[in-house]
Amino acid sequence: MTVVVLLTLPHSAFADTNSCFAINPNENPAESISICSKLLATGELRTAERAEALENRGIAFREVGECSKSIEDSGAGLALVEGASTMRMLAWTYREAGRLTDAEQLYTRVLERDTHSQGWLSRCVVRQDMARYKQALNDCQEALRQEGESLDSLYFTARAHSFLNQPDEALPLTKKAMELAPEDPRHLVEHVWALHQLGRNFEARRKALNALDQFGNDPDLLRFLDETR
Repeated sequence: MTVVVLLTLPHSAFADTNSCFAINPNENPAESISICSKLLATGELRTAERAEALENRGIAFREVGECSKSIEDSGAGLALVEGASTMRMLAWTYREAGRLTDAEQLYTRVLERDTHSQGWLSRCVVRQDMARYKQALNDCQEALRQEGESLDSLYFTARAHSFLNQPDEALPLTKKAMELAPEDPRHLVEHVWALHQLGRNFEARRKALNALDQFGNDPDLLRFLDETR
């Protein structure tokens, strides 16, 4: 049956199919949009292939900042084949488009079928955007329970604690993240904020000032120094 289907497709469709699926849409979005658009216009695709082409083009559209087109493609692909990866991608695009309620609801659907840490972490981030910090903390703690050395989980869990004015809980997470990734300034920023919340402002500012030698003019570090004068 597969041979029959393939023989009915023009040679150019084979090339477009292979190229659309082989190109990394994150790294080559313009090329991905061009080739996948040509493929989708042929009308010769099976359902799973069309869904994959739409997903790839949707990712590419998001990379070039065209969130509405990305959402349209991802939603169309999801309607054809409901996969957790497509749902996660669409949910994150909702977040980037400012549609936080849609993002939260879709991540909840994802977690009903796939409880991988990435779903918990992503919903945590969305809920922090929505200022729903207690719910965000619960999500981040589950992500951290699954992957205890995930830098993103450590960062966003510490951040949730800070939003809830729980520096005692945030501080050890920031220390662990700094040990794992000393070159990443975001962990140092969360660390000094936790120290500041604990009333250790002199120590926090000293560490922040010393870190300027390493991280240059990191905007979050400068903001901390400006707001804690």
